[in-house]
Amino acid sequence: MEDLQSRIAALPPKQRALFESRLRAAGQGRDTGITRRPDDGRPVPLSFAQHRLWFLDQLEPGRAVYNVSASLRLRRPVSTETVRTALGELTRRHETLRTTFPADGGEPRQSIAANLAPPLTETDLRGMPESARAAAALRLCGQDKQRPFDLASGPLLRCLLLRLRDDEALLFLTFHHTVFDGWSIGLLRRDLNALLHTAESGEEAPLPPLPVQYADFADWQRRRLDDQRLAELLDYWQDRMRGAPPAINLPFDHPRPAEATYEGARRRFALSAELTGAVRELAARCGATPFMALLALFAALLHRWSGERDMVIGTPVANRAHPDLENLIGFFANTLAMRVQVEPGTTFEDLLAQVRQTTVEALARQDLPFERLVEQVRTQRSLTHNPLFQVAFVMEDGRDASELDNLLPGRARDTHTPDSAKFDLTLVLTDREHTFTGYFEYSSALFDPVTIDRLTERLELLARAITTAPDRDLATLPVLTRDETGHLRQVNAPVPDDPRHHRALHQVLEEAARRHPANTAVEAPDRHLTYRELDTAANRLAHHLVALGVGPEQPVGVALDGTADAMVATFGVLKAGAVLLPLDPEYPPARLADITGSSGVRLLLTQRALADRFAFADDVTPLLLDDDATRAAIAARPERRPEVSVPLDRLAYLIFTSGSTGSPKGVMVPHRGIGSLTRSAEQFAQTPDSRVLRFASPSFDVSLLELLMTFDAGATLVVEPRAELVPGDDLAQLIRDRAITTVLLSPSALSTLTGSELPGLRTVVMAGEAATLELAQQWCAGREVFNGYGPTEATVLATIARCTPDRVPPLGRPVVGYTVHVLDDSLRPVPFGRQGELYLGGVGLARGYLGRPEATGLSFRPDPVGSEPGARLYRTGDLVRWGADGELEFLGRADHQVKLRGFRIELGEIESRLEDHPGVRAAVAQVRGEGTGRRLVGYAVPAPGAGRPTSADLRQWLKDRLPGYMIPELFVLLDALPTSPNGKLDRDALPDPLPLSADSAGEGRPALDLDPVEAQIAEVWREVLGIALPGGADNFFEVGGNSLSATRVIARVNQIFGTRLPVRTLFMESTVSGLAKSVTGMAAR
Repeated sequence: MEDLQSRIAALPPKQRALFESRLRAAGQGRDTGITRRPDDGRPVPLSFAQHRLWFLDQLEPGRAVYNVSASLRLRRPVSTETVRTALGELTRRHETLRTTFPADGGEPRQSIAANLAPPLTETDLRGMPESARAAAALRLCGQDKQRPFDLASGPLLRCLLLRLRDDEALLFLTFHHTVFDGWSIGLLRRDLNALLHTAESGEEAPLPPLPVQYADFADWQRRRLDDQRLAELLDYWQDRMRGAPPAINLPFDHPRPAEATYEGARRRFALSAELTGAVRELAARCGATPFMALLALFAALLHRWSGERDMVIGTPVANRAHPDLENLIGFFANTLAMRVQVEPGTTFEDLLAQVRQTTVEALARQDLPFERLVEQVRTQRSLTHNPLFQVAFVMEDGRDASELDNLLPGRARDTHTPDSAKFDLTLVLTDREHTFTGYFEYSSALFDPVTIDRLTERLELLARAITTAPDRDLATLPVLTRDETGHLRQVNAPVPDDPRHHRALHQVLEEAARRHPANTAVEAPDRHLTYRELDTAANRLAHHLVALGVGPEQPVGVALDGTADAMVATFGVLKAGAVLLPLDPEYPPARLADITGSSGVRLLLTQRALADRFAFADDVTPLLLDDDATRAAIAARPERRPEVSVPLDRLAYLIFTSGSTGSPKGVMVPHRGIGSLTRSAEQFAQTPDSRVLRFASPSFDVSLLELLMTFDAGATLVVEPRAELVPGDDLAQLIRDRAITTVLLSPSALSTLTGSELPGLRTVVMAGEAATLELAQQWCAGREVFNGYGPTEATVLATIARCTPDRVPPLGRPVVGYTVHVLDDSLRPVPFGRQGELYLGGVGLARGYLGRPEATGLSFRPDPVGSEPGARLYRTGDLVRWGADGELEFLGRADHQVKLRGFRIELGEIESRLEDHPGVRAAVAQVRGEGTGRRLVGYAVPAPGAGRPTSADLRQWLKDRLPGYMIPELFVLLDALPTSPNGKLDRDALPDPLPLSADSAGEGRPALDLDPVEAQIAEVWREVLGIALPGGADNFFEVGGNSLSATRVIARVNQIFGTRLPVRTLFMESTVSGLAKSVTGMAAR
């Protein structure tokens, strides 16, 4: 039996449908005959498919999304009256073309007019040049197709007659999809040609009789599925959809809008005859049809492009298995939800076998209306996307192709034409005997044309790969386009050797002392030092340390706050050939104990005021640089640099970062990366008159970038005690008082300042966390703004981007000496637009983690993409993607991306949208709770002077900008976001959520507490859904609501309150209380 099903499934779509209809006609099918509906005055119901399109029209009225078209090329002189007569006869033959869909109380019905002359517009293009004539015809047809229909009043067919030559015309017909489908195109051409001949000759048209009309089918369909067959079908399809993701997370160029726009375009292409033949041959070899092979190819493409492994793809079927429907124009098509799952190691042969089996099973159960499946599965409803699937695959018969395709030479490939887009992405392929031609129909709100151009190239790349090696793991097949490969090669190309790459950290100071000896290097409250003075003082301290026994690879602690000695100590340690271990005296004693114990440090350079904070460290000897005896001993040392060899592979410093186990990890950074760092710092264009603020904690490597960008330019580093560097008004005043020209701040710290109040700031470098569009817009005016990125493990700075006010600051491109790689879980480069994990390579990589070989092995991997022997990559844990312009874009930390209710959510996107609110200065989103109690929480810091936003304000703001599944359930207002000592956000310190005051009315309230408007709405729900009286927080779709009942509820609500709420209101406000607010708001207007 399975083999028979496979053979039936292997037939072309029309042959398969006809075969099944013949079986049924012979009494071997399951269905009984369709009978004429009784003319008893009962309302004629809509078919399930019609009802869904009617509902979508109620949801988004005035759109042309579900307009369909057909065209007929008339290559003979034909009068307008002849065309009008033939069209009239066509509508008499097919009563669905005379049908409209009025509604009463939210219940639509079919209304069939006795006669209908479809509107016919005639346009004469014969006086235009041929090339202009064809373009005008395409434009007029496109405009006509984009005009919406009124389903209640009709007509749902209109005609455009374009005169091209004296003996040639184009008849273009636009229908609403509720009365016409793809199968109908062939019937339309056959019937119209016959009826035109009859109108011209008077001979009777040789058309087969129509035993039933569409309304008979709709009535029969409703009765037929009211039995055990429906339960069997629902059981199968529910089982197939169990656990399926609600959406395929494609690599969008733009965030999904809060509501679908349906604006789109089509990108046409054609596969070569050679490749078409190879696909056919592969399909035949695997016992599959071309449809199955192409659907599997599309699934493989989606998997490799997006990284998704579990996908649902919609595909239409003719649904004309009954012989009485063969010759009937109408909307019979059903949609099948084809679920495809790709396990690691899957080959294309494996995938094709799976798709073949899925197709066979689905076609055997194709008579379940898609609308019933949607209602039964009860996926989360949203105005942003289609339920169950947002990606579709359509295989068309080449004989039904539009005559428009022949109007313009070359139109069928490599072009983008505007059109509506029902889904995020649809692949439509037409079998034209020798080639597969087609197009991607895509949402222009989500994708840029260049992305779809690349997708088209990927499809061809993958098709060639799978036909050449169908037994290869899909993960190994090529999907990078030519321009992507070229870009990666260019950004990671080796740079010419430069002597500046061969400098140890302290040699930056020595060179500055030679070039700018009298310039002020350090300006601190206790004293100022010129470059010559700083270099001399560092040399003397280095001699003193060597005399104390300090040597190579030995860590020396430095804990000094707000003094010039901090700079002397930094360079003195390095000149002695030792390892710099900066310590923040503000750290808790336990953390300092962890660091000193792990590092093995035995000598600590500090000052009297801080020495007591290290009293716990019995085995660490403090050297007090402000002690008179110590000062005298150091001053007696030589001024020249000590004769200590410092190879570039020797450790320069040891920075401790937070560890996932709770104890800090010591990152060992050699001198080798300093040359690249200083060369990169040149982009900040500092000059000898620049004044750079030392803001970062000395225990964070960003402080070294502040130092290097200053000293490399011969500028001045302004040092202040940590207590003076509090973000906000005090910091702004300090910047003004000290005439600071350059700051390197985290976005959190920068957000506490106002750019217009600090005109003296010429250069702003953001680093340490994700930068926002708001910051770029505020700070870019009149100054240079950069976004720097680099983990400690990669010597501070690995990528730089110059910020502009028109986009979220990207990470940019790698700095000199670095390579960047966006890799998937298999450590293979991902296509542009797809999320991957960022890996860094090059001279700036750290040696590893001190005393932690296992952690080092996990984070520092052998380079799988480069060719240099022994090269390593550092796994950053940051999620990024290549933008369409070749710039790296930050998406978030791997541990900040969550899945909630089946949706993948990037918390950073919610945070960015919250921060766009005029009443919010800073925001954080977080998932709190465990198991089924997990919920999305939004934290917000109010903007000064803007008033405190309520949770209702914030919720509505996000509803207008984000899909419903990304709206936090609770909002918490904070005076400030908690930060770590280096000014970065401390997510672990966020408080447990307590909802804002009960301005979110209805949250958790029982039915007894409803106000009068809510009570009436709850009663409507109870009546329509047949449920117990709902509470204020009950969700319409979770208590049994569906599209049909939604229209009835809105109709009743409008009747009771005299409002004119659209159906879409119930999707935006799905609770009793939310709907009540909409009623009250409209009544108030």
